[in-house]
Amino acid sequence: MTPTTTSQPVNPAAKEPYGTVQGSLHTTDNFAIVWHEGDAQLAQAETVGDELEQAWQVLVDDADWPAPRTSETWLIWVVLDPFLGTDGATEVWTSIDYPEGYAVLSLDPLASEEAREAAATHQLMHALQLRLLPEEAWLGPDGWYWEATAAWAERRVSPNNLHHVGYAPGYLDYAYLPYDSTLSGHDAGLFLLNRWLERERQGVVRDIWLQAAADPGPWPPIFRQKTGLDDAALWGGFNGAIAAGELGAVYPDPT
Repeated sequence: MTPTTTSQPVNPAAKEPYGTVQGSLHTTDNFAIVWHEGDAQLAQAETVGDELEQAWQVLVDDADWPAPRTSETWLIWVVLDPFLGTDGATEVWTSIDYPEGYAVLSLDPLASEEAREAAATHQLMHALQLRLLPEEAWLGPDGWYWEATAAWAERRVSPNNLHHVGYAPGYLDYAYLPYDSTLSGHDAGLFLLNRWLERERQGVVRDIWLQAAADPGPWPPIFRQKTGLDDAALWGGFNGAIAAGELGAVYPDPT
């Protein structure tokens, strides 16, 4: 897949939902939010729309991440589902027009304000990732960095929302696990790695993903290429910053 070089659709005013709307609908500049009667209310859809557009502003417009597939022409589907069983989810749907697939987001309208705001950003980040790499990469052995990046995006968009802090013990309590482990939330906990990388050079996380799209492969060589750090300097510097408390007192102490 070749990522787009522009984050703006040709004619945003002309965008409509892709396919047939079933149930209630609320639209924003970039999203089509749908729900069945009784599952959500318009006020919740409006709040979700505002949260998604804020995440879009920070990630796509300001930070220049390539926009999700189909978003140049169509609104992105967002389903409000109180029976989701989690705060949010992202699925890949396919069609004749998009055989490579496009992202559809689901959010729980009954989640707390903090969790719902974080989930909106988290799932939008997955849609951005799916523009750059296929779903198979998410499900494969290198999938750990997908969650690390989506969790990092939560804080990038909403620094005052502390929902992301809950991921930190996944790494801090299990730092002895291999870097690519997905056990005990280790993968999401490595949002801390991205926090450290962005302290050194803002925009490097996006550059890592763009490089992965241009030349897919394991993450360590891409880290070395885009950060200029060898493995020892990268992981040593990161863990040294953790031990010194340089990423903030809001995170628990490492085990």
